[in-house]
Amino acid sequence: MAEEVSKARLARSWATATAVLAFALDQATKWWVLTHLMDPPRVIPVTPFFNLVLGWNRGVSFGLLSADHHATPWLLSSLELTVVAGLVVWTTSDRRPEMAASVGFIVGGALGNVVDRLRHGAVTDF
Repeated sequence: MAEEVSKARLARSWATATAVLAFALDQATKWWVLTHLMDPPRVIPVTPFFNLVLGWNRGVSFGLLSADHHATPWLLSSLELTVVAGLVVWTTSDRRPEMAASVGFIVGGALGNVVDRLRHGAVTDF
């Protein structure tokens, strides 16, 4: 029994640590790109077939559900927070640290996107 509690505590620690790390890296890289790399916005050629450009994703993956309605960021943020809550609940039932860490990275990135939506009305993409 004590071993199960210890495994659960370790998994929660990994999930929390990776979520905080992912959130911090997400926000730091977006801040750096917005204030330094893409100020002013431009196209940065990386290879002959790949350019780095700044984009604002008002929808979900690949711009799906994109709309310019004032409620869209709030609705999508609510959806993201619901998914995050589900992932957190799922992580508490899984005792594997590597699974908890993986979910933590997803949670951290999702929370970074929520902050972007509420701050900018869209997710910063580059």
